[in-house]
Amino acid sequence: DPAFFELFSFPLKQGNVLDFKNKPNGVVLSEKKANELFLNQNPIGKVLNISKENFRTKSIESWQLEVVGVLKDIPKTSTIQGDSFINIDFFTQVYKDDFEVGWNSSFPELYLQVPDLQNKAAFETQISKLFLENFNLNNPVKFHQKEGDQKFSIQRLDAIYFDSEDVDRQVLKGSRQFVNVLWLIGFLTLLLATTNYIIMNLGLNLNRAKEFQSRRYLGASKMNILGQLSLESIINVSLCFVIALLTYPLFSDSVASLLDFTYQLNYITDIGIVLSFFAILVCIAFMTGLLQYLILYSAIFASTKGAKKINFSISAIIKGLIGLQLFLFITIICCAIIVQKQNTFLQNKDLGFNPENIISIYPNRENEAIRDLLASKSYVASFSQGEELFRTEFRLDEYEVGTEKQKISATIIQGDGNYVKTHGIELVQGRNFQPFLTYKTLFDWDERKKMDIVEVIVNEEFVRKANLKNPIGTLISNRDYKIVGVFKNTYNTPLYNPIQPTILGFDFSFSSNKYQIAYNPTFKKELLNDLYAFFEKFEISKAVYQNYIHEFDYKEVYKKEVQLKNLLQLFTGIVLVIAVLGLFAISLFITQNRTKEIGVRKINGATILEVLKMLNKSFVFWVGIAFVFAVPVSYIIMQKWLQNFAFKTALSWWVFALSGLLVLLISLLAVSWQTYKAATQNPVKALRDD
Repeated sequence: DPAFFELFSFPLKQGNVLDFKNKPNGVVLSEKKANELFLNQNPIGKVLNISKENFRTKSIESWQLEVVGVLKDIPKTSTIQGDSFINIDFFTQVYKDDFEVGWNSSFPELYLQVPDLQNKAAFETQISKLFLENFNLNNPVKFHQKEGDQKFSIQRLDAIYFDSEDVDRQVLKGSRQFVNVLWLIGFLTLLLATTNYIIMNLGLNLNRAKEFQSRRYLGASKMNILGQLSLESIINVSLCFVIALLTYPLFSDSVASLLDFTYQLNYITDIGIVLSFFAILVCIAFMTGLLQYLILYSAIFASTKGAKKINFSISAIIKGLIGLQLFLFITIICCAIIVQKQNTFLQNKDLGFNPENIISIYPNRENEAIRDLLASKSYVASFSQGEELFRTEFRLDEYEVGTEKQKISATIIQGDGNYVKTHGIELVQGRNFQPFLTYKTLFDWDERKKMDIVEVIVNEEFVRKANLKNPIGTLISNRDYKIVGVFKNTYNTPLYNPIQPTILGFDFSFSSNKYQIAYNPTFKKELLNDLYAFFEKFEISKAVYQNYIHEFDYKEVYKKEVQLKNLLQLFTGIVLVIAVLGLFAISLFITQNRTKEIGVRKINGATILEVLKMLNKSFVFWVGIAFVFAVPVSYIIMQKWLQNFAFKTALSWWVFALSGLLVLLISLLAVSWQTYKAATQNPVKALRDD
């Protein structure tokens, strides 16, 4: 309505809001749509003729809308999108004597400005009650709804992007959980890189103790040495940051496609983000320099005997940091394997119906024509009038079952007698239902009055919940349904949800004008072309009939899980590189500090294998300690994550054992080269150099 442009600040490039308010048939076009329709002409005052087929009303042949304004294109990041804005008063005039379009007209969004909302829950309850009362008052068909069956919720627009994961019709939405995982992984990556940097610098700077002592004798103050260590770290970080900026374009597209990102970092518009990150890195570099100074303080300013004690302390610190890296490495491998295992489970789960090669169409009311078309095509295996079987959300209604009128909450799916065959649903008891009404009598009110008992079939979960020993012939009294068959449970909602009691039948009160088509995938292109030709035959434009044809993308259902899997695999690779570098650095540090010991052992008859065992034994010990802590942590994390699913993979013991074994092998391979060099070195040379 006209208040839309008062409530929101979408700017008009041409025209004004007053004309839109005063002209019920006024339309405001986006800049893109205006250029598309009128090229370089001035669109203001132009008239659009819209076919009645676009909105399926029999009241008039066509509508005439006058362009009263051109809206600047709405940014893609907005959750409110549109190419044309039509005054809602126009719809009220067109539909006032046309009841049937009440089933098909668009559902407008209601935007409220509530600056001082005290009780959100009470406000939502009042709105829900108001809408429900008006709906039942204006609807001539009784829907057996009770207060509380339908709940409307309000949503703040400034938080809608991350708070709409459960809203089916919300197109532009994000996942707060996934962003939190990204933040956590980014933090852990930075933590691992920082600890590795500290390990390498400690190993290098410990050998520079004499250099710093000489500088001290020459008059360098403690602050000079602290400044030198910090400045070196800042220079190193700055150089790496510049290299990262230069190489980012080389791999950004690959990472974006892997994680399904659409946004690309821009150094000009995102200068604030870039500088903020650089500032964080500089702070880390300074803290790293300070930490090195504190750890090396006694080694630089103490006596030789004291320096040896400090040398031992530094070695213990480095081992602790390596232990932390191994702990994170084992944990992330466990999580990555379990997430991959759950994704495989989701993809391979038997759903109890055929989810592939099913297309849904909405042919308006040309039922007989579309049936004739589909029946004539050899590539159409089967078709059925009815709703989509798979849905991301469901609604439960209360039913009374049997003579005892036991109450059970169940969901109903509308489909004709061919629905079972089209979706490959397996009957385990009884027979398929016979639809009470055909598509020809569906809108015949005289035929509806003759309705007696509607045959339905129910799933195994319905039988279990209702505790029916012999379900065939059981009546569902409050809906005049008779159970004639039982079908195998179908997982027709995402596996986050448990199986719900389900009724499958064809009840005119909930009749669906959609068609579900099972087709040969080889001829998918031919099917779409034939459907497009069918709609064009009835003068329905391409822009409209594209909305009538829908094929559910089952990959989109578990998109978050696939993203998480990809993210963990990428992070595992990053951690692997960091951990190997850290292990290499610590092995170099240890072998340098044990050169004399190795030489003495070899002179006393120690073999190369014995020296390797001595040097690698500590690494095996660190992996063991890290494994002991990593297993319960990763188990708790994954158990909590798997709670999001009603059906999930098992947390098998072999996942944790495999993770520990992999880290152990990688650790030994990473340090073996350096330890082998130390073990094969000439002991005389080692003792002479010492």
